[in-house]
Formats: sequence, structure tokens, C-alpha cells
Amino acid sequence: MAIPEKAQLEALELVDELGRKRAKLLADADELLPQIKEAVLRAVQLGASRSRVQDLSRVSPGPVYRWYREAGLEMRKDKTDDGETN
Repeated sequence: MAIPEKAQLEALELVDELGRKRAKLLADADELLPQIKEAVLRAVQLGASRSRVQDLSRVSPGPVYRWYREAGLEMRKDKTDDGETN
């Protein structure tokens, strides 16, 4: 008969191992962000489609469009529900 505590220990060890691997991968990905930012901005400055660049970067739209604003790249105005621009 299996001991429940042994099964729990094995399950917890697996969760720990996988969690550590995930944390390492996320840390590695974060280290790439400055290089990705530079490449994204260069591509857009050379005339590449902003939406295509964002898609290829595999970075969420929020940070990518923030990078565009920080770089002083012209951004289109958003439309409100009543059709007026912000």
C-alpha cells in the first residue's frame, strides 16, 4: 500500500522542480528585453509595420507601445466610443 505522505512529497518535489525551471526561463527572458527593445525600435524606425514588429517580438503590446512612446515615435490617436479622438 502506498504511503500518502510519500506521494505528496513526490508531487511537491515535481512542483518545486518545474517552478524553479519556469523561474529560470522567465529570468532569462527578462534579460533579453533590452535587446528586443532595441531591435523593435530599429525595425519600426526602418519602416516596418508596428503591429508586425510587436507580433514578432512576442512581447505584450503594452510594453512595446510604451517603448514606441518613450522613443518619441508618433502614435495614432485612439478613438473614444463617441468617435472623438483622445
